[in-house]
Amino acid sequence: MSCAVYLPDEESIRSLDVLVEKQSQAFRDMVTLHLLFEKDPIDLEYPINTLRNLALFNIETEYF
Repeated sequence: MSCAVYLPDEESIRSLDVLVEKQSQAFRDMVTLHLLFEKDPIDLEYPINTLRNLALFNIETEYF
């Protein structure tokens, strides 16, 4: 699974890492996280589209 995650800053990676470590091994094996930081240029009116596109661009299977 390709999952895009919005983070306000690079320090938030530690919090995300803690959350991911609490997940099952299956989650960690099957989910790929793609990070979008606030400082990255995004479409401010539709940031959800940017996250969707980030996840879609990084899929590794023919299914989405």
